[in-house]
Amino acid sequence: MKNLSIVVKVDQKKCVNCHKCISVCPTKYCNDGSGDYVKINENLCIGCGSCIKACVHGARFIVDDFDKFIAGVKSKEKIVAIAAPAAASSFPNQLLNLNGWLASIGVNAVFDVSFGAELTVKSYMNYLNEKNPKLLIAQPCPAIVSYIEIYKPELLKYLAPCDSPMAHTIKLIKKYYPEYKDHKIAVISPCIAKKREFDEIGLETYNVTIKSISDYFVKNNITLANYPEKDFTNPQAERAVLFSTPGGLLRTAERYNPGVNNISRKIEGPEIIYNYLDKLSEMVEKGYSPLLIDCLNCEMGCNGGNATLNLDKSPDEIEYFVEQRNRKYREKYKGNKGIFSKKNEIDKVLDKYWERGLYDRGYVDLSGNNKTKKPSERELSDIYKSMNKFNKRDFYNCASCGYGSCEKMAFAIFNGLNKKENCHFYNVSKIKEQYDNHKRVSGEIQKRIEIVYESLRALNVDTGSLFDQVKNFTDSISESSSTIEKMVLEISNVTNVVKDKDEQSRELANRSKQSENNMMGNFIYIKEISQSAETILDMIKVINNVAEQTDLLAMNAAIEAAHAGEYGKGFSVVADEIRKLAETTGLNAKNISKSLNEILKKIGQSATISESSSKNLSDIIGGTINISQGLSEISSGMSEILTETNLVTKELDNMTAVSSQIGLSIENVKFSSASIEASIKEIKDIATGKGGETN
Repeated sequence: MKNLSIVVKVDQKKCVNCHKCISVCPTKYCNDGSGDYVKINENLCIGCGSCIKACVHGARFIVDDFDKFIAGVKSKEKIVAIAAPAAASSFPNQLLNLNGWLASIGVNAVFDVSFGAELTVKSYMNYLNEKNPKLLIAQPCPAIVSYIEIYKPELLKYLAPCDSPMAHTIKLIKKYYPEYKDHKIAVISPCIAKKREFDEIGLETYNVTIKSISDYFVKNNITLANYPEKDFTNPQAERAVLFSTPGGLLRTAERYNPGVNNISRKIEGPEIIYNYLDKLSEMVEKGYSPLLIDCLNCEMGCNGGNATLNLDKSPDEIEYFVEQRNRKYREKYKGNKGIFSKKNEIDKVLDKYWERGLYDRGYVDLSGNNKTKKPSERELSDIYKSMNKFNKRDFYNCASCGYGSCEKMAFAIFNGLNKKENCHFYNVSKIKEQYDNHKRVSGEIQKRIEIVYESLRALNVDTGSLFDQVKNFTDSISESSSTIEKMVLEISNVTNVVKDKDEQSRELANRSKQSENNMMGNFIYIKEISQSAETILDMIKVINNVAEQTDLLAMNAAIEAAHAGEYGKGFSVVADEIRKLAETTGLNAKNISKSLNEILKKIGQSATISESSSKNLSDIIGGTINISQGLSEISSGMSEILTETNLVTKELDNMTAVSSQIGLSIENVKFSSASIEASIKEIKDIATGKGGETN
């Protein structure tokens, strides 16, 4: 396999995978449509440029040497240019101004390829006369040459073994203009595929396309009219300026053989020429083929080449300027009578620059570049099945895949150059499957819609009931919240009362404690009084004893006084008084003793009562303390209850807000459910065919 120069590139971001490029491509299989964008295999691409013109997305663009050429000029590289005849149609009436611009940027000389075309026709006619071939295929078009080399190598033997007009011109320069022998050649070209030709025959050139030059002029605001006209360096052609026009070769050859059209075929256009070449071997074998085939890839010839400015122009317009130039050039070579002599002027000029063997060329069999394989019938059948093609009516042979043939599409799929998803029928069949499945699912959906519809109706009823319940619940929460707020107030009041009672209990306990202490003091005093009273009793006993003894002594004194008589009478009175006093004292002592005993008894009872009261008071104090502690606990508990109740109140407020929101949401749900119910009813009516148009 030989790697060929890239002449077309793809902008994958712009490629929409529409396959129009495949549709217009004569070879089809240089395009790989198996991915997200269509790639190009440059080793199978013939460079016809059909895809560039067809792509409305701008995803394909030409590749030439313009940038290298400009860089070479700027670096002072030695360069001469050759200009194709088609340049006259792209730069009407400014061809010589183009030469002036080339000279201004540093190109040393410009040669007219039209003269090289004159040499080409001479080479052809010489070969026909000397070799008498069965068939001669003209080869100025590199796209056609590449097609034959890659796809129809059996036709290589029929290709003219002579150089193209451009190659004739380049070899002319190298041979007859030694001052430019070592110069790089810049080819002002209408064709991207010319690069392939120069690579194959080993000519070092810059393929500078007319389109790139024009784009450069626009970008840099260059106007050719501002540059002086500059003549070509080589001799002027005669009628070969027509070479870029369809049939130009034959019109030039008429100079040598006026009847050449009778043994030739003029054919151009990618939609025709390659199908013609596909059948040409058979025609040769059958003897149906012409002697000379003047063939070009582009429908309007090189004037409408894939790298010109004329793709969308009328052939009348673009050929007008070429014909104008033809008339002008032919005038120079006319004889005195306006007709050519047998050995006319142009032949004399051509003889100076034509040398046997100088312009010969060979061709390369590039069929090895084509690695595609033909699938077997079984393999084709398997591919067809994968594409859902099972009978004849499934083979649309449409153009949506780009091949125009289901078999060619299957061939591409087999070779990994496309995929079934790019087949229109396959997609339609998948859509039909999806439709059938959708229809089945739609039936199921319709049933489900019925269920959902009824459920929604029930839901609407339930939602209304739920809304009422939530409203009642919200009202209850509001009432509960109000009640709890009152309860909180009461609890707060009770808490305050309990706190007051707690403080009073504590005060009571303190005072009771003081009373207990006082009572204990009284109890001690009572005991001390009791003890004092008992001492008094003891003293009374002593007094009583003294009184009794005094009484006894008084009695004894009275007795003694009586014994004393008159002398003892005063003493008797005294003794009697003493006795009375003793009796009175004894009686009073007894009364005092009795009273003291009663007092002691009462004191004992008081002590007992005081002790009991003290004990009871102690118990009261303990109870009061317990009550106080209980009240403290109650107060603490009430505080906690108050805190929790406040939280409950807050939560109730939140619940009230949430309940209100729920109520609003339920109301929205109710509204939405009603809308959904209405929508589902519409869907149901549409699904059952009852739906009508709405105004």
